[in-house]
Parts: sequence; C-alpha cells; structure tokens
Amino acid sequence: MAWSGKTIDLSDYSIQEALGKSLRVLKSDEYPPVSDLVSRVSALGPEGQRFLSDILRVYENAYLSEEERGRINDSTGLATLFDDFIKKNRCPNRYAKEKVWSAYGYPEGYRMKTVQEQEAILRRHFPALGTKEDDLQQLAKRPLPLRAEWAVIPRWEKIGATYCEAIQKVFSLISIERRFTNTCKDRLNDRSLMQTGKAIEAWKKLGEEQTGDILVVATQFGIRYRGCSVRCATDSMYSYEFGLGTFAVACMLLTHPKREVKWEQLHPECGGDYFTPIVGEQLVRTPVFSYRSGELKLDSVQIDNPGDGFGCASGFLPQAESA
Repeated sequence: MAWSGKTIDLSDYSIQEALGKSLRVLKSDEYPPVSDLVSRVSALGPEGQRFLSDILRVYENAYLSEEERGRINDSTGLATLFDDFIKKNRCPNRYAKEKVWSAYGYPEGYRMKTVQEQEAILRRHFPALGTKEDDLQQLAKRPLPLRAEWAVIPRWEKIGATYCEAIQKVFSLISIERRFTNTCKDRLNDRSLMQTGKAIEAWKKLGEEQTGDILVVATQFGIRYRGCSVRCATDSMYSYEFGLGTFAVACMLLTHPKREVKWEQLHPECGGDYFTPIVGEQLVRTPVFSYRSGELKLDSVQIDNPGDGFGCASGFLPQAESA
C-alpha cells in the first residue's frame, strides 16, 4: 500500500503492530486482525492515511533493532498518547488557556465495580427498577472507548417527577450512608439547574437504544479532563461524548463511595448541567463534588475556572453509532 509517495510493507509484523495501535485510536476499536489491515487503512481515506504515514515515518526513521521493536510494541501508553493528541487538535478549542497542570488521580482503593455489583446496589435502593440482568451484561460486552468504564445509571424519570427531584432522592440515600453536605441546597431547583442540550440528546439516544429502567453507559470519572475548566473540557469532547450531570455523577458516587475519600485527589465536575444560582452572574456554573472536612460535599464552580484537583466526568454514546 502506498500514500504520500511512500510504500508501506504491510507484511512487516512490527508495522502491523504499529498500525494496529494507531487504528485503535482512529476507530476507537480493538486491534484489527492482520488480514483486515489493508481494508481498514484504505477505509480511513486520504487524511487518515496521511496521519498513519506520519506515525510510520517516525517509526521507520528510528532504525529500531528487532529487540527494540518488540520492546516498544509490548509497551503500553501509545494509544493514550495518540488519543490525547487527537483530542487536543481535532478542533480549535476556544478555551485552551483555561487549563492547569494536574497530577491528581483517583484515590487509592477505588475501582469501578462490575455491572452486576452496581446493579445490585441500585436495586437495593430502588427495588422497582425494571431491567433484566442478562440485558445489562449483554450491553457491557460492547467495545469501550479509551479510558472509559461501564457505569450503571437509572433513568432519572424513574426516580423523580423532575430532574431535581430525582437528584434530591439520590442525595438523601447518600446522606444515609455517609456524611454529605449540599452547599447548593437552597438554590438547587428546576429553574436554576438544567441539563445541557448535548446531554439531553445523548440521554435520549441512550434511552431509545436500551429498553430497561437502568442504563449501561460508557463513562470516565474525570481523569480525562483533569486540570481543565468545564467549558474547556466540554469544548474538547468528541462528537459522541457528553458531560455527565449531577444525577449521573451522584448515582455513580452512590455505587462507588470510595471514589471520594479525601481532599487531595481528583474530584468530578458535572459538566452535563448548567447551574445559575446567582441572578445576574455573568458566567453560569457547574455542580462539583469534593471531599472536605471529613465529608462529601456538593459545591459549584464557574465554567471558566480550572482547578488542578478537578476534572469533568463524561459519558460516551455507543461507538458504532458515532462512526
């Protein structure tokens, strides 16, 4: 196969490995079979082939020995580097300067529970929710985007008559199990808190594709956008990615209490919601969870304000639908 005046030898196994890792990022899929590489590369079109040719040029100009090729191909992190590069350059980010360096991550001891574990917790709190366990397991067999994990989140309409009522019910359950302060309590209502248009459309699509009261959603809990302001994060998101709102993040904290255990960790921002608690404030705000003074707290932050201990949580629509 040739492009940009360069012939690529697809019979070279090390090049197959490099192409496979690159294609995983471009198509958000598993490594393709070797027999599928030629058709996959051709399907990317001229611009996708140009992207791969730049990668291969660097790879070939390194003049790696067989041992070095094997060591590099066995190393992890290449797909993450490509993913970060694409996320940064896929479109002009109007708010690229609203970002600070951050080394904060999830707390030690936290892990995303299995779909079965999450479902069991939700059913304990909301026994009327209807979804077959086998259906959830089948949904969780789909390919995951890079750095994403499966979260189990009920439809808010099955929890409360309004979005804010559903949120308050989840808050009440959290308060039973741990110390929790909602500093926005007196101002959190259906006039001041609204879902973003993109989030509404995403949840509508997920709700149409899944039949039960509980939805299985590919999510990331903030690590992808740590150090970014909320509007910088949402401006950087893929077309099939959307900010998670207060209800979704609260449900995830209900099923994952170890996600918030100390101040010096990464805290999730709810970029799927707009919050306007102060009349006349120039910029809207976004709810944010954190852990201070020995308890979980809900606060709010202006959407232009980056913090090294905060990152916007997001969800992803099924990859096949976004291609």
